[in-house]
Amino acid sequence: MADKQQIIQQKQQELQNLSQRFYGLQADLKEHKRVLEQLESLEDSRISYRLIGDVLAKQTVGEVKPILAEMIGQLQNVLEQLEKMIDAKAKDFKTLQA
Repeated sequence: MADKQQIIQQKQQELQNLSQRFYGLQADLKEHKRVLEQLESLEDSRISYRLIGDVLAKQTVGEVKPILAEMIGQLQNVLEQLEKMIDAKAKDFKTLQA
């Protein structure tokens, strides 16, 4: 019985970790979309600064927009995969609890 309880707690922790990661990435996605919206109203030749790691890079808006759009697409893909993983873990968790 103790082993089953330990497994349930472990699965619950895994589910919580995935959910936290999901919500963090979802916040990143919203932020990226807001930035892209703001950039859409600017001329492509306008200078912008993009934080890459710890370095602030000088680029034009025209250079940044496609990079940002690609990052948004990648984040959406990762979120879809995480959502599937969360659903699978939740089903496993419910099965263990039964």
